[in-house]
Amino acid sequence: MLILSGITTLVWASFTWMGIQLLSHVHRQQLLGYPRVGQMHFYLMFPAAMLVLALIAIAIWRYTRFRRSAIATQVLVSFLVLPFLVMYGGGV
Repeated sequence: MLILSGITTLVWASFTWMGIQLLSHVHRQQLLGYPRVGQMHFYLMFPAAMLVLALIAIAIWRYTRFRRSAIATQVLVSFLVLPFLVMYGGGV
């Protein structure tokens, strides 16, 4: 569980970091209407939410008796990486 959690947390942290960098570069270009709200949600908010969810699952797994729920949450967050990666790269 700890290896899966570490990999998942690292992947979502890297997506969050890349989203911050992408949005800051778009913002620096000063294009009218960019970055859009949808772009901010997709490139920054969603990965950050998944990162927080993965960290909460690790904390629940380590410090409470709800280990099965934490493992199920961690597996769900891990499986969400692939569809997000497909859309992040431009779709099918």
